[in-house]
Amino acid sequence: MKKSQIKTDRFSSVIREVTLKMENSEMEDSYKIIIDSLRENPDAPEPQNLLGLWNEVNKNFDLARKHYRAAYALDPTYRPATINLERVCSTLSGRNIPMNFGNMKIEEPKVSLIEQF
Repeated sequence: MKKSQIKTDRFSSVIREVTLKMENSEMEDSYKIIIDSLRENPDAPEPQNLLGLWNEVNKNFDLARKHYRAAYALDPTYRPATINLERVCSTLSGRNIPMNFGNMKIEEPKVSLIEQF
C-alpha cells in the first residue's frame, strides 16, 4: 500500500469518528481526536479543517475562520476547507452550504460565491 493511501485511509477514519462524535454531541471526545490528529499530522489540512468545524459548531466563528485559513494555507487544493471558509465568511448566500468534514463528494460550482455579488 502506498504511503499516500495510508494517509488517506487514516484521515478517512478520523473524519468518520469526529463526524459521529459531533453528531452525537460528544464535543469533548471529538476535540481530543482532532487534537491527536493535529499532533500526528501538523502539516495536513484535514485536522485544521476539523478543528474549524468544531469551533464553528461551538459558535466560535473567528477561531473557525483561522483554522479554515490554516487548512487552506497548508493545501490550497483541499476543497472542504475552502467550502467551509466561504460558508463561515459569507453573510447570506453561505447559509445554505452544508458543513464539509472532508467526507462529502465535491462538485465544482459553475459560479463561485464571490462572482455572485
